[in-house]
Amino acid sequence: GRMGLMPSNDFHQISASGGWNFTRNTRLTSTFQYGVAKQNEDFLPYTINGPAAPGLPTQTPGTTLTVPTALPRNSLDGEIKNTLFDIGLTSRLLPKLTVRANYLYNERDNKTPQSWYSYVGGDTTVQTPIPIGANPETINSSRVRFNLIPGTKENRFKLDGDYEIFRRTLLRAFYQYQKIDYEIASEELRTDTKNDRYGAELRHYANEYVTGALRYQRDERRGSDFVNARPYQASYTTAFIAATPFDNLPTLRQYYVADYNQDLIRATGTLMPMDTVNLTATADWYERKYRGPDCGGPQDQTNPAFIIPSDCLGLQEAKGSSYTLDASWTPVDGLSAFAFYTYSAFDTEQTSRSWGGANLPSNPARNWGASLENRDNTFGIGTRFTPADRRWDVGAQVIYNDGTAKTSVGGPVVPATAAGVPDANYKLTTFQIFGKWRYSKSIAFRANYWYERLRTDDWAYDNAQPWTSNNVLLTGQQSPEYSAHVIGFSVAYENW
Repeated sequence: GRMGLMPSNDFHQISASGGWNFTRNTRLTSTFQYGVAKQNEDFLPYTINGPAAPGLPTQTPGTTLTVPTALPRNSLDGEIKNTLFDIGLTSRLLPKLTVRANYLYNERDNKTPQSWYSYVGGDTTVQTPIPIGANPETINSSRVRFNLIPGTKENRFKLDGDYEIFRRTLLRAFYQYQKIDYEIASEELRTDTKNDRYGAELRHYANEYVTGALRYQRDERRGSDFVNARPYQASYTTAFIAATPFDNLPTLRQYYVADYNQDLIRATGTLMPMDTVNLTATADWYERKYRGPDCGGPQDQTNPAFIIPSDCLGLQEAKGSSYTLDASWTPVDGLSAFAFYTYSAFDTEQTSRSWGGANLPSNPARNWGASLENRDNTFGIGTRFTPADRRWDVGAQVIYNDGTAKTSVGGPVVPATAAGVPDANYKLTTFQIFGKWRYSKSIAFRANYWYERLRTDDWAYDNAQPWTSNNVLLTGQQSPEYSAHVIGFSVAYENW
């Protein structure tokens, strides 16, 4: 096997921005950006496990793979053009009312050429040839693939405003509409998605020592007809699709473009019991429920031989919450310290169906479900001192993170005697010392020491060898573990 590193690439961008004050209370701002990203690193050969070819390194002895069809091009010749235009208007219409409007256009135009590739599966199979002059669409092979070039056009409009409903009490309301068109539409799961996001926030300043805010947000995503097999069918030959019309269940929706309803609630409170102490508490909760669209409807029946029950498989819901307590202390001028603790939880529920061979995709007895629970604890403490003359300063901080991911699998297809999925665990400790000394008005020296230690235990990596999968060359990577020491020193020069 042979694996390439991440390819080299180039990105060039020009941007312009500006603003205009119509009046003291009304301002217009705008930004324009245009960039081009290119990647033309030479491809590695399909395989080196075969007869020697001009320009290739010595082949592995004893291997007999043949590669009758050359790569269609020397490199991907990838090119993506990005265009962004953002314009905003802010106006204080009344002494107690401020309104903001914003429009954003963002286009990702993918100009990468498309070609047919006949790859060598797992570096162990003989290549399927594409004869010169032959139409690749007539070849019935899962190894002949057509590269897809996804692109997007985003239009987003947002309107929000602040109004002081009572003394020290501010009400903010907002609405945002977002539409994303996916290009090339014939190669995408959906041709477009639309998001409507709206909400309100109530913020109260009781006095200079106590403030609080409560926020609610609703997000709804809808879109065009969802065709699960469209990208799959666009990347394989017509001859192969005739025999194998889909790779995943037609009723298995992809969460990143599927419809959903999401609710979010956030509460924040700040307390200053004394001038030198500041306490802040924040709580977040959200729930996202996935829905449709029309799973199992007529558009999903890609083969009359498989009538799929109308049920929406895939990610069903996701919910999360986090709670943070943050404290800062400034006993004297120039000396400060902080400490915080965050607990977060993230859970998902998903369903699917095992099928293949004699197991038809319409058999609900092959259903399975999985629940994932992630729990995370993060602690941090630090301090910093700057003398009155500000010629130097020094500080230190420690952060510790401890997380666990639990997976539960069940359903008719899962045997009662099946072993449970092990938990995944990870621990990260970071310690940092930093300082600055201003030698003169123009010259300053900075130094930094950073120690970091990571320990993980993840069943998805452990004991997975490069040859564990028949179709993919794995890296043999195990659960990451490292201890790192970083020492930095810099000199800053200012002459204005």
